Amino acid sequence: MGKITVLKSFAVPKRIYPLTVLHSPDQVCMNKIKKIMFKFLWDNKPDKISRDKIVQDYGHGGLKMLDIDKFIQSLKCSWVKRIKLQPYSKWVQLYEAMLNKYGKHFIFKGNLINKDTETLEIKSRFLKDVLVAWSNANFKDEITNFGKEIIWNNTNVK
Repeated sequence: MGKITVLKSFAVPKRIYPLTVLHSPDQVCMNKIKKIMFKFLWDNKPDKISRDKIVQDYGHGGLKMLDIDKFIQSLKCSWVKRIKLQPYSKWVQLYEAMLNKYGKHFIFKGNLINKDTETLEIKSRFLKDVLVAWSNANFKDEITNFGKEIIWNNTNVK
């Protein structure tokens, strides 16, 4: 538990700013990051607890290890609030211009699946990362109340 605290306190905070403002690392880089973290955690020995289990809460048999993929997605999702609430920021104006043909803020109310967000014609890899993270967090597989379901940018309606 001490090494997990060291990772959370010293290693991860140094990466927060770049992960917040730059596009997400590719899968090869992410695998290297995870490998380094788990090598440190287990002293270059094989994992003693499965990686799916170690990120869970203590009550579920885990050790609250940071799930780096979900952490990066949460950092990207934080941009949705910025885009909605800071309309005069130059970055937000640039992203709104890229999202103009998809309804600007309205795209975040739709029910897009990850696959559909990747097909959008957006030049910014960072903004695509934001949309993919948002769709991963908010996609609803089933339509619960069809009368309140937004039709535009909705995978279930397509």
